[in-house]
Amino acid sequence: MDRYGDYQPPDPIVWPRKGERKRGYHEAYIKAIDCVAYRRCRQRLLEVAEPLRLGDRAAIAAALHRWEGEAVRGDYHERFWEPTPFPIEEGLG
Repeated sequence: MDRYGDYQPPDPIVWPRKGERKRGYHEAYIKAIDCVAYRRCRQRLLEVAEPLRLGDRAAIAAALHRWEGEAVRGDYHERFWEPTPFPIEEGLG
């Protein structure tokens, strides 16, 4: 027998235990970082997708040089780094 009739009592309020709220925020932060990293990686892949499809070696080499420069920028090795041709550039003239 239902003593409440059509009325359903609300679920009891469950307050988060100590640290649960921070863990939730941390999980959301990690998820956002993963999303940003995925977008950055996808953007890089899309940057060379069309030149790869077309076989445009000059455009691929330009993207690789740009990525190489970005990777070394601000690093200790930046002062020693010199751009060198990639094997894909052989015979491009």
